Amino acid sequence: MDTNASRRPLPSRTPRSAKAIINAILALPNQSPQSISASMADRVSPRTIYRWAKGEHAPQRPGDYTALLQLAERHGLSVEDGTSVEA
Repeated sequence: MDTNASRRPLPSRTPRSAKAIINAILALPNQSPQSISASMADRVSPRTIYRWAKGEHAPQRPGDYTALLQLAERHGLSVEDGTSVEA
């Protein structure tokens, strides 16, 4: 059994897709880094959301990326394979 499975880095596509997902959510009415952070149960700070949106950083914990995908789905955004976001 691989005990390091949870420590593996996320796939290299994550920074690009996380940025696309956040920017798609931010394009919706009444959305901000603060509201995204709150919708993700404050797993990350609004400043972190801002950095992800700018592409400066990407989610490091798989759970944060999963929470972001779930938030996109709750907003009715279609996320296919984590690589594209459609409104």
